[in-house]
Amino acid sequence: MGLDDKGLHPSLAIFTNPSQYPTAITGQIRFNSISQNKTNVSGKLDSGIFDPEAAYYHFKIIDRSKNLLYDLTADGLTEWSVEVPGTTSFKHDFDKLPIDKIVEQFLEVSHSKKGTIGMTMIKPI
Repeated sequence: MGLDDKGLHPSLAIFTNPSQYPTAITGQIRFNSISQNKTNVSGKLDSGIFDPEAAYYHFKIIDRSKNLLYDLTADGLTEWSVEVPGTTSFKHDFDKLPIDKIVEQFLEVSHSKKGTIGMTMIKPI
């Protein structure tokens, strides 16, 4: 595990597809602390995105009980587009997203009509 200059761990959410399902989400989303409560979120999804309308997708951080901790889409993660079967690269700085509160929680990708389409744990790197 590496430490950034603030002593907080950069973290990574990796979506994998070990069973080779044709509709599974794959890709990576990285979380880097900028300051105590500010985190840069960046990444790209490579597969599993089937609807060309980006507004139908939502990125959320939830806990083990599926309680919503942070709604990344509502808080500004909207500057990306769909390139079926994936997305363009994206990044956004969040002012009230302390990295120590999201490590070991889950990143969920959902579609407004299909529900949850991918989920993975956010792990320190």
